[in-house]
Amino acid sequence: METKLEKRILSNGMPVYFYFDPNKYSAEVQLVTKVGGRSKDFVFEEDEYHVSDGMAHFLEHLLLEHSQFGNMIKVFGEHQMSCNGVTTPNMTNYYFKTVKYLDFGIETLLKGINQAIFTKEDIEATKPAIYEEIRMSRDNKSRLLFEERNKNLYYKTRYINSIGTLKDIENITYEDIKKYYDAFYYPENQMLFIGGFFEIEHLYELLEKIVKTLPKSEKKGKLLCYDEPDEVKIKESEVTMATGESIANVTYKINISDFNKKEQITLSYYLSYFRRMNFGVTSKVYHELIKKGIIQDNINVAMMTNSSFLEFTIGSYTKEPQKFLSAILEVVKNPTFDKELFELYKNRDKMDLCCQAENYSVMLDQLLDNILFFDKEDFDTIELIDNFDFDDFKKMIKRLNFNHYTIITLNDEEGI
Repeated sequence: METKLEKRILSNGMPVYFYFDPNKYSAEVQLVTKVGGRSKDFVFEEDEYHVSDGMAHFLEHLLLEHSQFGNMIKVFGEHQMSCNGVTTPNMTNYYFKTVKYLDFGIETLLKGINQAIFTKEDIEATKPAIYEEIRMSRDNKSRLLFEERNKNLYYKTRYINSIGTLKDIENITYEDIKKYYDAFYYPENQMLFIGGFFEIEHLYELLEKIVKTLPKSEKKGKLLCYDEPDEVKIKESEVTMATGESIANVTYKINISDFNKKEQITLSYYLSYFRRMNFGVTSKVYHELIKKGIIQDNINVAMMTNSSFLEFTIGSYTKEPQKFLSAILEVVKNPTFDKELFELYKNRDKMDLCCQAENYSVMLDQLLDNILFFDKEDFDTIELIDNFDFDDFKKMIKRLNFNHYTIITLNDEEGI
């Protein structure tokens, strides 16, 4: 018997994606709500709202720690099940893994999240843990650079980070969080993913029984979208903290609105090839920078999609930030396109896809990303990669406008 992906829509409108793997003994469930750190501006009940950073993340903690069952992380732990939540810029994901108590876990998670009973006292009780998380984040260099990047790139997007500031959390009220919950926690704005070993028909019947007990809501929030210019808001900035060596980053703000969703899937692979060809450990610029002592470690490249824009960040620890940045900017202007490496990367990706099929957690994550970013309710396939073409790769990369970027350097704070 082979793995099987099946989608069903529950009677309350929530889509469920079953990924059945008969070769496994365990199962994983992910309840995804399409609201995240960037979900700050919205319309609900004909009124417009503009909330501070940290609202979605705070709600994640609140729902897990103060459900009708108590602290769900502890409840699941008592059944030898791992459970937690994560808030990204685009979504909030509540998940658990189990071997024996799948039915119990599904019912507890769905009712715990979608039958919220939090009080004003629960909100105040949730704040101290968030305060500590915020204070700890001040020691995180990557988070500091991420926040600075968000400040520099966008004119109209007010998102800085997903956890907020101490003041943001201090000012959250019961009315704020209840309105936010009511605006986004409804079935059509959620997705349920179940992967591993189980009986699909049994779980479908169980889910239908559960959703009949959940509250129904005709009120739905709608996120506001703003027309964002291609240009960056701030072209260069510096941040400081205690660090043994400087970090230099350049982030390109690339408008990809003229790429359709199918092209964007291909582009995500092509950019990975572009990154490895030009900034990987076999690239010319990497060896030159190592030889000159400008860097002692890898060149890091990160990609993130924000609505119509792609954020393409290149950076490294360096003793000479300006020389490092000059070399990187020059490579982006005159990149390398190597057909032999292109074919090598294709083969590597096909091998990776074959190996991923053995891990249902990885498959669920890929499916979730495809749905959120590409409106594709399926996995990537060998056929997709087989159709990649070197000339198409070059043309697609050359369609990208690398003219708009921000430079950020993180330097040692004097006196520390």
